[in-house]
Amino acid sequence: MSTTGLPHPSTFPFLSLSADVRSMAPATTAKKGSSQEVVTVPHTPTPGKIESLSSSLQEGMSAVALKTVLDNWGSNPDQATETKPRVVYLIPTGQNPTGTTMSVQRRHDIMRVAQEHNLILIEDDPYYYLQFSAGDNQSEGGQGLMPTLLSLDTDGRVIRLDTFSKTLAPGCRTGYITANAHFCDIFQYHNEVTIQQPSGFSQALLAEMLVSHWGQEGYRRYLTENVRTEYVERSRHLQRCFHQYVNAKHASFNAPSAGMFLWIKIHVEQHPRYGTVSDSALMLEIFNKCVAHNVLLVPGWEFSSKPKPPGVDLSDLQNIWTDDAATYLRATYAYASFEDMESAMKRYGKALEEFFAV
Repeated sequence: MSTTGLPHPSTFPFLSLSADVRSMAPATTAKKGSSQEVVTVPHTPTPGKIESLSSSLQEGMSAVALKTVLDNWGSNPDQATETKPRVVYLIPTGQNPTGTTMSVQRRHDIMRVAQEHNLILIEDDPYYYLQFSAGDNQSEGGQGLMPTLLSLDTDGRVIRLDTFSKTLAPGCRTGYITANAHFCDIFQYHNEVTIQQPSGFSQALLAEMLVSHWGQEGYRRYLTENVRTEYVERSRHLQRCFHQYVNAKHASFNAPSAGMFLWIKIHVEQHPRYGTVSDSALMLEIFNKCVAHNVLLVPGWEFSSKPKPPGVDLSDLQNIWTDDAATYLRATYAYASFEDMESAMKRYGKALEEFFAV
């Protein structure tokens, strides 16, 4: 199975483009020389100083936990020399790697906390149109999509990032920012002294397709009727294969509500050596066992906000990552064929059987 999360070729209107937009966002939210550094707050369930914010894998960052952290900032000795966060970075829909999506209520709650503490919200939403079911969604544009944080913003505090890379072509690397005029001016000035502009070739192809052929409404239909449908089918197929070939005592997952990924929980507590070695050590064994069966899944430690010290070998993982996130593996259903997904789940299930039988 592919581990890259590349979009499937059947959704590509063309082959490849090249540009860069999204990576500059955090660097331009503070003026040069500002005494107040920008602190971004991830909502993934990975280790870090504010890891408790992710109280629910199904809904992402907890507004209650975020408010508690901000209300009490500085009371913890570890925070005495740290600047209070001014920016919250969010992937509210189909978050990578967990596949979680914020509920409508939680989006409203996060917005209220941002208003109370005067936070800037960076809404990075590359998987927005890869939503699988309406659930408690409030319709966005008549398509049963979650309301964006931008649509709830009345203060001009949301910087929304969209991209064509997850919907048209991964090599495109071209996206667009929606924000208040002040932020947009800053981004424009930043571009003028860095990348100048996205690739002219990319712009020409996108303009021809979006302006001369599809139009805005045509592009929206392509997203909801083509891309969205493709990923719904692919996600369901991988989930069916997982349930068919993987013992539920060994691994499980919460069904993703959007995106390209399956975040698989390994029940290491079922292993005979559980408690005698670290969870991370067991996960390294599982990872190697899967590789031996020609299944390559991304281990949870790859998404850790805690950097691996220089010179530390993977064999020393038990001394680095001991959190719950280390007991996960990430699979993607974006690129592999249906046949490859089924074959991979067969081999994955066999690898787990061998591992837990020790």
